Amino acid sequence: IILAFTHGGSVGTFQIFPYDFMHKIYTNIKSPVSDSEEIINLEVCSIPEISEIPYGATVVIGHAYGKFLPNSYYIAKKVEQFLELQRNKIRQVIFTGDVFKEPSIAQWEKLYEQFSASFDVFVAPGNHDIAKLAAADIFALSPFNFRGAKRINSDSAVLIIENSISSNWLINPSTKALLQDNANSSMFLLRHNIPIIELIMFANSIEFKSPNLPTAENFTKQFGELEKLVIISGDSGAKAHLPRQTCHRYQNFTFISNGIGEVIGDRILVIEGETIYSYPLD
Repeated sequence: IILAFTHGGSVGTFQIFPYDFMHKIYTNIKSPVSDSEEIINLEVCSIPEISEIPYGATVVIGHAYGKFLPNSYYIAKKVEQFLELQRNKIRQVIFTGDVFKEPSIAQWEKLYEQFSASFDVFVAPGNHDIAKLAAADIFALSPFNFRGAKRINSDSAVLIIENSISSNWLINPSTKALLQDNANSSMFLLRHNIPIIELIMFANSIEFKSPNLPTAENFTKQFGELEKLVIISGDSGAKAHLPRQTCHRYQNFTFISNGIGEVIGDRILVIEGETIYSYPLD
């Protein structure tokens, strides 16, 4: 009994076998979506890969803290090393949630002080960043705090970051207003959560998910006037059984998920102009 209890605790704490298998079963039970039937109407798309970061690039990083381990006190080492190495090429970095496992004022200040002199840093917060009241208060005191949604600087495409936790994964009203104001532009919406029900199988968790999360068809009906929209979600890729990135298209909407899991094949996203690329960290 003692051995079984000890092993069970180790599985949950250190995510050793059979953690990934059990987590996948749990996720499928909690999030009953058929990957063979529900996404049949979504076109699978590919993201071109680059081997070098272009100058003036916008870098997008989801689930930056990587593995869920007791000693995860900062962004994943491979993410930090990448930012240090490429700091002279990067124009701005957008973290799409779960930057830290357990955020603190010291962590947010370290992130700002380490990189803000080289490039702009933005955070579209995730559940680890603001879900708990204390974490939300800490984020509000950080240099990255914002409410609802905001547009950030870009030479060509419109870039909008959103707090999708506060709206339970749904597109929040301030985001809708920004999207409608730029309806005739090529837009990127950067957020933590996956916005349509067909793709929630790729989410790291379903915490705070609205029961009214739309299908791709209903989503496009809400925003049919938009010319082109790419939605990037950072709540993915944390576990080995999840893909490093996904890309699906429905009409004039593209849905991308991406996140760091500190496993082989980890990738980040790079936006240059109106084009998005995949960049391997290994």
